[in-house]
Amino acid sequence: MAAYSFNSEPRIVSTRTEKFKPEDRMTMNLMYDKRVFRGHVHDIHNIRPVLSPQEQEELHLQKEKERKQEEMMKRQLEAFKKSKTKQSPYDIRPAATGRIEVDLQYFLTDQKDIKPDNSEVEAQTDKFLPKPPDPIYVPKKTGKDVCTQIEDGDLFSFNKEVQPILNVLTSKTLEQALLEVEEESELGAMAQFKVENRARKVEEEKAWAHMVKEEAERIHKKNLEVQAARSKYIRTTNLLTKFKNLNIAKDFLAPLFPSVLEEFTDPTIQPDYILKILEDIYLPYILEGSETYVSSKNSLQVIPDEMCHVTLESLIGKREKIVKQHKQKSRKEQIRNINYSETKRFIRFLYNNPKFYVQSEFTKRIGFLLKGEEYPENLSDSMLLKDPEKKEGEEVSVIVDEPKDEKPDWCKFPCFIIDDIKRIGFCIANHPTQDTPKDLRKYGFLVEFYSENGELLFTADSSNSEKFSGVRVNPNSRDLTKKTSTDEEFIVTLPSLPQEVHNIFLYTYSVRPTPTEFKYAKYHLTDFATSQKLDSRNIKPDEFPSDENGNVLPLYLAYRIYKQEKNPRNLKVSIINDNPVVEMPPDIVHWVLEMYNLPITKGLEEAKSMVKGLLNECHIYTKQLTEGLINYRTMKAVQEIEYKKHMEENDPSGSKKKKKRPAKGKTIEEPIKMAEYIPPPPTYPSRTFGPFHIDIEKDTVESLYNTLYRNVDRDLISNWDLGMEILIKNKPIKKINWVLKTQTIKDLAFDMKKPEPAPVLENIDNEENND
Repeated sequence: MAAYSFNSEPRIVSTRTEKFKPEDRMTMNLMYDKRVFRGHVHDIHNIRPVLSPQEQEELHLQKEKERKQEEMMKRQLEAFKKSKTKQSPYDIRPAATGRIEVDLQYFLTDQKDIKPDNSEVEAQTDKFLPKPPDPIYVPKKTGKDVCTQIEDGDLFSFNKEVQPILNVLTSKTLEQALLEVEEESELGAMAQFKVENRARKVEEEKAWAHMVKEEAERIHKKNLEVQAARSKYIRTTNLLTKFKNLNIAKDFLAPLFPSVLEEFTDPTIQPDYILKILEDIYLPYILEGSETYVSSKNSLQVIPDEMCHVTLESLIGKREKIVKQHKQKSRKEQIRNINYSETKRFIRFLYNNPKFYVQSEFTKRIGFLLKGEEYPENLSDSMLLKDPEKKEGEEVSVIVDEPKDEKPDWCKFPCFIIDDIKRIGFCIANHPTQDTPKDLRKYGFLVEFYSENGELLFTADSSNSEKFSGVRVNPNSRDLTKKTSTDEEFIVTLPSLPQEVHNIFLYTYSVRPTPTEFKYAKYHLTDFATSQKLDSRNIKPDEFPSDENGNVLPLYLAYRIYKQEKNPRNLKVSIINDNPVVEMPPDIVHWVLEMYNLPITKGLEEAKSMVKGLLNECHIYTKQLTEGLINYRTMKAVQEIEYKKHMEENDPSGSKKKKKRPAKGKTIEEPIKMAEYIPPPPTYPSRTFGPFHIDIEKDTVESLYNTLYRNVDRDLISNWDLGMEILIKNKPIKKINWVLKTQTIKDLAFDMKKPEPAPVLENIDNEENND
């Protein structure tokens, strides 16, 4: 067979042809060039470079090699941990690296589309003989052969080498034994010393207590002697003063009587009758005539001046009212806008008294009503509200509930008196910065005015444009010149309200059916004069409960403003001419603000009827309780008067009239003493003080304290032994710029300083144990 021969010439595999020619690239539009990066400039660092197939293959090989190396190291570490026999790390031998498959398809194929000319050729080769086995590897010999002969006894002697080791073992054993014996003796001595020390301290304490007792007796005895000497000295000085005064009076009164007689007998004291007539009668007559003559002569000159003066006063009077109104408006606007400054504020302080709570029946009952529970009546109230007709021999008594130190459960509603706040604004913002059209607003408000007996007088909301006395509704209150503003506001002037208004309820409810969409809505209650927030809260959609069917209830009860009610237990009943006379407590009117902030699981109409019914129920209950108290105390007063009359008739030490015996079957016994109502100890109510003008650049913390001391009631400061401190978000103020951090009036408070905690004294036993 003919030998194989290669006909075609070998050639180099050519690279890819360029898609664009250099001359075409120069003339092409830059916007159509694919090399131009398209996208946002901030994503340049995330662009992956375009790699050639060779570079991609090298990157793949590198990553694959690193991965296999990590796997090999992990397997070796796991095998080392699992092996039962502990082996040295030097025994670990590196495993053979895994063979990496290299893809050579790209280098073994022609990338051009031109197919070469093919021709079929056959070839026959001889068979290959088997490869002979490799010879055994014999390392190459290095170095020179050298030998050494060692005889017995040249390197090691057992007795000689063991002697120092044996000496160390015996000495260490003896030393350890001696050390243990010394430690036992020291522990015994320490225990004996502790017992003696404890006994010594007890004796010292007894001796110290005895010395203190003797010193106290000595001081007491000395104080008694000093007091006796002081009283003796005071009596002595008083007696000497009396003697001195007596001597002075004798010396002064002795020549007084003769001198008075001499003055009365002096003829110069008697007045001249003719001169007195001239001075008292004639001269005033001459002056009066002269005045009338001069006034009649100058009357024509005075009339034009008076006309000009009257005209000027009328013009000033008409203009004065307008000028005063403008000044008041500018002053209010200045005060209202000063809180938007970075360094100035008009603020009020809240005295937060935790022991104060308003004893109103509505507040007591609303907590139980919201929970669906029945309000438990007091035992004394239930006995007073019973049928007044009692059986013969039945004893009637009133059980007075002792005042408790702990606050009841219904006191979780915060409340304080707002007598010095005249105008209150309730505002709602669907978004703090963006103006919301009226048809797209999410939340609205509803305000109801009730009388004392629970009758609804009138209501006000954003759609109600009726004007009531002391009430103003602004449905579009957005001020675009300010950073944050509100959409709607309701302003009430408390002194201008009608007299029959007793309760004001403010509700917040959702106008749209899906309140979960609205994330930025909020409402706040402000002092309209100074624009300071009394309370502020975001309306959270997740706080709205759902009913049994899963529908979201869109009602949120926010605030209640009402006049403080009278306490009927403080009334007094006395019998005058067989007629009961009732003395009610003085009518001191206070406006009280309560913050409920409770979601109500009821509809709007149902909640309104609940409030109305609850107010009516409280009014009826108070009226019945007052009537029961009057009847009960009248009965007790009559019994006491009859008992006094009976005792006067049967009194043997009185007149000599014959004693009258009571009729048969009638015995007058001493009436049961009436248990009077003991009111709780008076506490200063939670209320506001202010407003105060604060300038951060000029004022200091000391000046702020001085301003508060000048404005706070003296009775309040006199009851504080430790003094007063200003709290900014429940922390004592240290810098004046902390005032800028406050959001509502609840963040600005002042209260009595808390006493510092007493140092804890450790017991003697603890000290001994530490020793």
